Amino acid sequence: MMFLMSRNLVWAAGGREESELGRCRVMEQREVGDNLTDAPCGAEAHNGHAGLCESHYKEYLVSRINSHSLDPAQLFNEEEMQRHLARCGRTQPPRAAGEDEATYRNRLFQ
Repeated sequence: MMFLMSRNLVWAAGGREESELGRCRVMEQREVGDNLTDAPCGAEAHNGHAGLCESHYKEYLVSRINSHSLDPAQLFNEEEMQRHLARCGRTQPPRAAGEDEATYRNRLFQ
């Protein structure tokens, strides 16, 4: 949420009361026998998630971030960046002698 606030991005964050009976209202297609039917998700809606279940609220937040072309990696500290690079199969370049932290972070983002 801090990431969205730091970018002045508005998002929905109402309570469970926004959904019927505290259940997620997102429509999903489900297989029932040989047919597809549309039905609400129905998972528990959490407080502060705009009447959505956790999974659909995360999808909603990611869509808001993506629609504004924001990059959450800008918030990573050095340790988080190391983990991210490792997940991508890349090795972290060593810090150059005398290189300040800001310059090194910018180089890691590239």
